[in-house]
Amino acid sequence: MAKNIYTPSPSKIFFIDPVFLKQNTSLNENVDDKLCVEAIQSAQDMFILPILGNCLYKQLEFEISGGTLSGDHLYLVTEFIQP
Repeated sequence: MAKNIYTPSPSKIFFIDPVFLKQNTSLNENVDDKLCVEAIQSAQDMFILPILGNCLYKQLEFEISGGTLSGDHLYLVTEFIQP
């Protein structure tokens, strides 16, 4: 599994975790992780899903949840989605 991929519950798959978000943005470390998770989910739904399309998005979620993210999909997540 790629590092910094956060899965708080089986029904929600995230491409980054709150720690990654705080380390790579101007967010303060004191910001509640629950608020970060809500923002991450909104960003994925509004920006990532329309670009990737439902089929690829669901495939990435499946691979992340199963710990099988590799190859081109791992490269896509770590080099284009996470930054």
